[in-house]
Amino acid sequence: MLRRRQWWGRTGLVVVFLALWFGTLDERELFNPDEGRYAEIPREMVATGDWITPRLNGLKYFEKPALQYWITAAAYNLLGEQEWTARLWPAVSGFLTLLVVYATGHRLAGRPAGVIAALLLASTFQFFLFSQLLTLDMGLTLFLTLAVAAFLAAEDTRGTAAARRNWMLLAWAAMGLAVQSKGLVGIVLPALTIAGYALLTRDWKLVGRLQWRFGLLVFAAVVLPWFVTVQLRNPEFFEFFFIREHFARYALDNHHRTGAWYYFLVILVVGALPWSLAYGKALVDALRMRSPPHFPVNPYRLLTLWIAVILVFYSASASKLPGYILPVFPAFALLAACSIHDARLLPQRWHLVAMAVGGLALVGVAPFVVQLPKFAAHADRFAPYAPWIVAGGLAIAATAALAGLVRRWRPALSLPVAAFGMLIAFQLLLTGTEAIENEFSPEGLVEMARENIGEFDSRVPFYSVDMYDQVLPLHVGRTLTVVNFRGELAMGIAQEPALAVPDIAEFRRRWVTHVQAYAVMPVPRFAEEEAARTPMSLLARDRRTVIVSRNAVAAADIVPRGTDR
Repeated sequence: MLRRRQWWGRTGLVVVFLALWFGTLDERELFNPDEGRYAEIPREMVATGDWITPRLNGLKYFEKPALQYWITAAAYNLLGEQEWTARLWPAVSGFLTLLVVYATGHRLAGRPAGVIAALLLASTFQFFLFSQLLTLDMGLTLFLTLAVAAFLAAEDTRGTAAARRNWMLLAWAAMGLAVQSKGLVGIVLPALTIAGYALLTRDWKLVGRLQWRFGLLVFAAVVLPWFVTVQLRNPEFFEFFFIREHFARYALDNHHRTGAWYYFLVILVVGALPWSLAYGKALVDALRMRSPPHFPVNPYRLLTLWIAVILVFYSASASKLPGYILPVFPAFALLAACSIHDARLLPQRWHLVAMAVGGLALVGVAPFVVQLPKFAAHADRFAPYAPWIVAGGLAIAATAALAGLVRRWRPALSLPVAAFGMLIAFQLLLTGTEAIENEFSPEGLVEMARENIGEFDSRVPFYSVDMYDQVLPLHVGRTLTVVNFRGELAMGIAQEPALAVPDIAEFRRRWVTHVQAYAVMPVPRFAEEEAARTPMSLLARDRRTVIVSRNAVAAADIVPRGTDR
């Protein structure tokens, strides 16, 4: 009876966790630009049938490899084109990373350590956030974590020689998949870590245990087919992908994404909440932790070096974005779990006090967030998000209080309570952004246009003038012809200039020749076209953007978004 009750209890926890992890993927509109971009490229793969040459808005797009595009395109084919299918791979890869971390913690310090590591990681703010957003970072994190985990399994002398060899080959395959996810960092970061460890410990035998001959074959089998094929079809690929998007992007400030030397330290402290101090302590403890007797390498020092390599590597880069350091969090969770071993020791009382104070602070500052300089000019539009901040803050404070009560009579349950409570709080803060989705998504604008004309005619030209909204092609179900705009489409336009319109004068010449056409443009451009008497009928308008048509829809019948009839 007791075992059955335990089984049902654990099953219930798994169901609740899966609901929290996957249940809200469809509750938010895709945000511009990243989510729109990484949802649109797979949509175009499905529409064109070309799964080799990635295209964004019909133009060649070689900034990233194709693996995640393929997975998302396959999800579209199987499950339909929805927000949740677009976000499915980051959520799945985050979940799989938790399983890898659990298995690695189990291997290093026993099952309790595996459970602790998975709970800590799942409730780490930045890790959870990127599992819910459509970017490439979580897929990369999965395969890099798998590479490190497989390497450690290969070093475990309790396994047979054949098993250890297979684990090492899995590490090579995982590095290949990491390269296919986001480029050369998939091999550079593991290589720097292994080389650094060998140099610091003078363990040259380690290099000889890497199964080079078969490992390189496995790596090449994973990486080369697509890279060779896309290069043969697109001779410009090598120069753009490797020279411009890797070496130049790392060394030069071409993308205007700079940051101070401490940029990632700040991101790390915030991203590690609510476990920032616990992770910092684990990093210090790891330097004193002895290696398990069945490991010729010290896994704790290797994980510490892995964290250091990632932080130093990206801190030295001229291009910085918060998601770059996502792969450090699985290592932090493992170090924290292995230094504790006992779930009853987490969270400490000071963890819970800090958590409660942080939650109440969110409640207190929520009314003032919309008054920050970035939002103050449009405080009325951001005000609907303030109640969600209050709800998230209250959830964090309640979590701290409940975990504190549980800690007094069932200490081992305190950490699961804290982890599940933080997941609920994070979901409230994230799902609440739907209240201000008009600030990040054009869906409402498109729906307004549809109310006036019905569906857009796919046979009619559709121009995007002086702008390119990454999410708009998804909502209209087609690519657009960009006018007087280049941005990240510059390479594709340079290769296929006939697919774009170079300037406003050419756009006007084309526009007047159409019996019917559509265009989306910023409000100032629309004002200029009105002044120039360009024949346009207004279909929809918000504070930033308008959609117009060439046919004779009466402008008087169109109500701008946010106004009453």
